[in-house]
Amino acid sequence: MKKVIAVLAVIILAVAVLTSCSPMEQERNKVQERIAVLQKTQPIPTLTFSNTRDAVIRRINRWNDPNKISYIYLLSETGVVMSFFTVKGSVESKLSYLSPVYGVNGDYPDVDGTYGDNKDAIFFFTTDDVYVEWPGLYLWADQPLKLATQPVLIYTAPLK
Repeated sequence: MKKVIAVLAVIILAVAVLTSCSPMEQERNKVQERIAVLQKTQPIPTLTFSNTRDAVIRRINRWNDPNKISYIYLLSETGVVMSFFTVKGSVESKLSYLSPVYGVNGDYPDVDGTYGDNKDAIFFFTTDDVYVEWPGLYLWADQPLKLATQPVLIYTAPLK
């Protein structure tokens, strides 16, 4: 009889230990309960239109034109307009690649056969087909903006 009582006591103790929650688990359970209540009382709305998706689609459609003319203002760290260019096409990140740069076995070479990362910068081509690269702040618009002051650097197209 003592053995049966001892075995039952061990089983009851094991069940109590295994089913009890640590303070962290209790807090996590409380949070889950609160989330369930919020999900029930404040369900995710069913959207029939997404302004965010619409804006992204409009941006893609607007800038995905190789002949699109736009205007870029290159800024200093203090916001001074350093230069201004008319852009043909779009402004791109130097961190954009035509092929994957990393794989399971490490780095892949770039299309020119070299390895390494580009610096964080943008690049674009002017309407005169001049390549420009800029590592700083910029403002890009599809309409020219009125400047309060002249840019510090002024590009003059070569005579043809």
